[in-house]
Amino acid sequence: MAPPSAARPAGPDAPNAPPPAGSAGRRGLWTLALLGTALRLGLIWSGWCDNRVVADDAFYYFTIARQLAAGHGATFDGLAPTNGFHPLWLLSLTPVFALTGALRAGSWVGVHLALSLCALLDLASGVLLWRLLRRLGFLRGAHWAAAVWFLSPVTVLLSLRGLEGALTVTLFAAWLWVVAWAFGDGAPDARRGVLVGIVTGLAFLARTDNGPLLGLALALTTLGSRLATRGAGRHLLGFFVVAGVTAMAIALPWFLWNLTTFGTPWQVSGAAKLANPQIFGHVPEALGHRLRYLAAFVWVPAYFAAGESMRHRAAFTLFAWAGWLVLAALLPFFILSLLRPRAAVLRPLALGLLGYLVGHAVVYALVLRTYVVWYATVPTFILVFLAGGMAGGELLGRLRAAWRRALAVVAAAAGIAIFAQYFTATRIVPRGEELVVRPILTRIATQAPGTRTVGVFNAGAAGYFAPEIGPFTVVNLDGLVNNPSVEAWRAGRYFEYLDRNVDVVINDADGALNFLLGAGNRPRFDARYPRWSPGSLVWGPRLKTPVR
Repeated sequence: MAPPSAARPAGPDAPNAPPPAGSAGRRGLWTLALLGTALRLGLIWSGWCDNRVVADDAFYYFTIARQLAAGHGATFDGLAPTNGFHPLWLLSLTPVFALTGALRAGSWVGVHLALSLCALLDLASGVLLWRLLRRLGFLRGAHWAAAVWFLSPVTVLLSLRGLEGALTVTLFAAWLWVVAWAFGDGAPDARRGVLVGIVTGLAFLARTDNGPLLGLALALTTLGSRLATRGAGRHLLGFFVVAGVTAMAIALPWFLWNLTTFGTPWQVSGAAKLANPQIFGHVPEALGHRLRYLAAFVWVPAYFAAGESMRHRAAFTLFAWAGWLVLAALLPFFILSLLRPRAAVLRPLALGLLGYLVGHAVVYALVLRTYVVWYATVPTFILVFLAGGMAGGELLGRLRAAWRRALAVVAAAAGIAIFAQYFTATRIVPRGEELVVRPILTRIATQAPGTRTVGVFNAGAAGYFAPEIGPFTVVNLDGLVNNPSVEAWRAGRYFEYLDRNVDVVINDADGALNFLLGAGNRPRFDARYPRWSPGSLVWGPRLKTPVR
């Protein structure tokens, strides 16, 4: 396949120009990739991620994958099936937990292997970002974007949360690269549509909101290419139809499974978040709050992730503002890169990505209005690095070599300072999540030996480690991975669901409990589940004999 045609004469960063020092470009990339991957793996296997870095929701995935690997189906508690997950990440984790189960390895080995998979996906994302920027004609910008991607504390942290974010970003980066390849000569055909459709379908299975958002982005990219390439309308329409049909064919099994198992195509986790503002929170209705949320939209993932893992948010807030200032300084060069594109595909792709960003912001900030969406906005980060690489390529192409070297020294010094501050301000507690839940679950196993089920709102880590602690199962109470509880709440029978299925409750979300119980049901709950002692989070009778 021929490279995309250049839209201006060749220069130091032109699409067809060789790397500044022969094969040094690829050597530089792999040096950065190895450093970034070694950093991630070191943080994983040293135990740095074990406390507050791995999200509690990630343990939902680990537990369901373990159940699936053991032949119990897609279930968190073993009591009922659930669809509160994104399927491709769950399927990716299942071999990991099949292996740890076969080897009878400890629980933390499974967690660290899952996070290692995230690190490898981050490696793939960085390489794809680098290749995409080079395809678009930004050779030096590709190196700088890759350096920030592999070595930024923000990307390191987000990829090691254990959720579907790392896989989503990899497939989003793959989608960008494949679309840029498909439109490289301005006339994509049906064969290219098949590959674009496959990647779109896989990106949908990695995170289901990718389906409509990438569909919108592809439609706008196709429209932009149509406007720039007269006479190619029939080919473009055929390409788009083939891509759409292929993506829908890949997504169809997921929808059919949901419909036949649950009677709805939608995941229970999304329904629970929309329905329960007491648990997941909503952006306030005031226009000022909405605008501030939109202004910080790109940084939402970093705020939530860093806020949970750092002692003080002030330092990270300063870092975020510094990031905004850098982006503002690069904005004129980004505009220049669009006004004088180095590759013909750049403008159509930019139109599609603008539609993606606007659609993303509208859906999450104005329609769903929930602020707990850092895991959904992770793909916007690679767009920031893409734009930064384009702008950096424009800037670096106008600087003398001495200035470029000085800029590299300043950037390296700033990066070292950020890393030193960031990691010294982070709590490091190996096996930290287990240390939080083990004493509570051990107390229940000792003082209420007849307990069959323990209900928990933030139930991820508790459910994952419970098999090592007591002969009971943990039930998720907020509905993220518990379809029957959401159905009971919608029917106004949440207390009846608890009474029938849950022996002991760990109540760490009193407002959410009252919301779910509904008016007038809290006295019934307190009578059925007495608090064990003042200040205790454990509610329920101390059972002296096994429950029959």
